[in-house]
Amino acid sequence: MPTLLLAGADTWEPMPTTMNALATTIPAARHVVWPGQSHFVTMTAPTLVADALRQSFAEAPAG
Repeated sequence: MPTLLLAGADTWEPMPTTMNALATTIPAARHVVWPGQSHFVTMTAPTLVADALRQSFAEAPAG
């Protein structure tokens, strides 16, 4: 199952530690971290999130 993990680099703990653990535990997970963004990246930079989602959907196997 394709898994996309999205995070802002400036997000406070325990989120970065949790996301890093998920990224190393989930096979083939794609982990995107945006510099200068916080946990609220969906509100502060929605285009970044939309672009990552579009790319992930485009790369997902048809099924």
